[in-house]
Amino acid sequence: MQKSKVLCIPGWNEGCNVFENIKNYLKDYLEFVYIELPGFNSNLPPNKPFTPLDYAKYIKDKNINFDYILAHSYGGKVAIEYYLNFEKKKLILLGPSIIKPHKSIWIKFKILIYKLRKKYNLLNNNKTYGSVDYQNAKGVMKETFRIAINTYYDNKLSEIKDNVLLIYGKYDKKTPPREGRKANKLLTTSEFKIINCDHFMMISNADSVSKLIYKFVRNNQ
Repeated sequence: MQKSKVLCIPGWNEGCNVFENIKNYLKDYLEFVYIELPGFNSNLPPNKPFTPLDYAKYIKDKNINFDYILAHSYGGKVAIEYYLNFEKKKLILLGPSIIKPHKSIWIKFKILIYKLRKKYNLLNNNKTYGSVDYQNAKGVMKETFRIAINTYYDNKLSEIKDNVLLIYGKYDKKTPPREGRKANKLLTTSEFKIINCDHFMMISNADSVSKLIYKFVRNNQ
C-alpha cells in the first residue's frame, strides 16, 4: 500500500529537523517531505519581506506532490494560505498561530506607551524592544516578522471545508489552548486535541502527537 505523503512546514526560525521525532515514529506508515523556508534556520533570506502567502507560493512553485500538510506555529499561517490559494490539502496543525491573541489591559497599555514614545522620539536607544524573535530577526526578516504577528485567520477559517486536526499544548504560552478552542469553533469541521506539553510538542511529546496524526490520516484517507 502506497504511503500518504506529508509536507512539513516548520514554525518561525525553525528547520524541518523539529519534525524528526514524529518522522521516526511514523516512517513506516507515512512519507515525510521536508521543505526549508527562506530566512529560517540559517537559510538565506528572501529578497523582500515575505507574507505567509509568499511562503505558500514558494512551496507551490517547488511542484512537490503531497497529501497532507503538517505545520507548527507560524507554519500554520503558511498552511492555511496554501489551502485557501492553491490546493485543498488536509491540514494537521500543531499549536498554530492562526487566531488573533487576546491582549490583557496591561499589554495594551505597554504597547500604547511604546507607540507614544516612538512617535515623539522618546525611545531609549540602550533598551531593546519587542519579542526575542523580533530582536533576533535581521534585515528583511524583521519586516517579515512584523507582518507575521499581524496576520491571523479568524475571519477565514470558515472557508476551510476539509477536516482539520488541531493539536495544542496544555502548557503552551505562545499559542495557548484557548486559541485552539476558538479555531475549532470557527472551522467547518475539525478535531481539537489538547495534550500535556508546551509549544514544542513535536519534540517534547512526539509519541502522543504521532498517535493523533496516525489516527487522523487513517480516518481521512
